[in-house]
Amino acid sequence: MFRFLKKKIIKKVNDVTKEGRIYIFLTVSGGYFCLLIFILFLISLSYANSLAYFCSFLFVSIVWVSCIVTNYNLHGLEILRLKVSDIYFETEPLLVEVDFKNAGVKPRFDIEAGIKDSESEFITELGPGESASIKVFLKKRKVGVHLIKKTDLYTSFPFGLFKSWKPYRIQKEICIVPNPKFKPLPTNEVIFSGEGEQRSNQLNEEFKTHKRYTTEGVARIDWKIFARRGELLLKEYEGEVSQNYEFNEKQLGSFDAEDRLGFLTYWLIEAEKQGASYSLDLMGSVVPNGFGKNHLYRCLKVIAMSEGQP
Repeated sequence: MFRFLKKKIIKKVNDVTKEGRIYIFLTVSGGYFCLLIFILFLISLSYANSLAYFCSFLFVSIVWVSCIVTNYNLHGLEILRLKVSDIYFETEPLLVEVDFKNAGVKPRFDIEAGIKDSESEFITELGPGESASIKVFLKKRKVGVHLIKKTDLYTSFPFGLFKSWKPYRIQKEICIVPNPKFKPLPTNEVIFSGEGEQRSNQLNEEFKTHKRYTTEGVARIDWKIFARRGELLLKEYEGEVSQNYEFNEKQLGSFDAEDRLGFLTYWLIEAEKQGASYSLDLMGSVVPNGFGKNHLYRCLKVIAMSEGQP
């Protein structure tokens, strides 16, 4: 019952908090400390003890000063970006980084970042104008595509009696895919010329497209592209033999769903390492033929989104 009420309260608070504003509330330690002050004040009233009166008002002043300092400690802090990896594997730690800056004129102390009750590193001091990065370790999530909706900066400096936080609506996708499971790649297709003959090494063959360089020789590198963009790309010609994989779930027969997704993940990563082009057809979702980092991400995202589908 208590956990249900806590979730309800937290959801209500998250719904009404506005980006960039600072909010503050008592910590558990602060609540016990205030209860102690109240009990001490009752004792002072009952026994008319001047020392108890003095201690009560002294402790109240500590609470008041702590409230002001804790709230002020987040002024001037701004989140710059949230850095996440393109792909996380199922058993891999979910690590993200929060970059932020102190735009204030005074140093800030004991700063943490939070994403849904996750654990984070601790920045003990950040001077004016300085930037820092905090690593946040997210709780384990299932295979799929998850959305981070909100990131908080928070502090309980100086005495831990209050916790103040500053929310930011920075949305990022986290794509979690099954762990790759080894299975030899299916036989790749070989592309031939229209006459059915493999391309010869003649210089007058017609140029077709570029292919990413992997371990081939340097004879076919397009040095003009390298000079302009710094990318190592190979020239491909019409009729040239090329690796082209067409991955689909039918190639995996009677394996269960978890194994099929693991095999497909391995195939995609291996094909990308080889510099081959590849396509994916999975549960009605089709990614056309292509290669490169962005193409691999699109294919792996399809695998992540297919988890749990019949």
